[in-house]
Amino acid sequence: LSSSYAGAYNGTGLGLATVTRLLEIVDGNISVKSTENIGSTFQVILPAPITPAKDKIDRAISRPYLQKISNFKPINFSSVGGVRVLVIEDDLISRQVCRHLFLEMGNVEVTVVETASLALKAFSGNYDLLVMDIGLPDMDGTCLAKKIRCWESDRGVDPCVIIALTAHVGLGLSEDDFSQFNGVMQKPLTKEKILSLQLRHQVTTAQY
Repeated sequence: LSSSYAGAYNGTGLGLATVTRLLEIVDGNISVKSTENIGSTFQVILPAPITPAKDKIDRAISRPYLQKISNFKPINFSSVGGVRVLVIEDDLISRQVCRHLFLEMGNVEVTVVETASLALKAFSGNYDLLVMDIGLPDMDGTCLAKKIRCWESDRGVDPCVIIALTAHVGLGLSEDDFSQFNGVMQKPLTKEKILSLQLRHQVTTAQY
């Protein structure tokens, strides 16, 4: 980072002007409360229409978050027994966001790791759902998925649900690349996308 990011120079205030202009375009507003030698609190208000719950569910089902779906066991995030999730993501902020989102879903136990090697150490057939980045630093995500499937096959363990998380859905990715995955989800991960994972599965299984 440059010295400006380290706080060596004071800002010019142009950022606030830009934010104010953008908020005006979308009919929003910004306010500030500031106390000398303590700090400032900025509040941004954006207009958001109230949408019926059914419409939200319909949109979640219709949006192409998952590029490939196979018939896997339903994931009920509010089940009594709980859902165990393993997130493999090398970016720190993305790991924190994923963990927070899954914990908000209900009775969910989340483990987050940053490399494929740590994922293999953590995995012992006891997870219901794996969400992994494709571009891991020590091993390609598709290779990691194959190793996990081999581990399950060798031990006669029921396969868990594996979702590929990538920013490059549709860009040169083939079915063979994701043959070991149950689905491919585009970044960034959101609560709505996690919901669509569950809903889309229910719709898909109803068609068999």
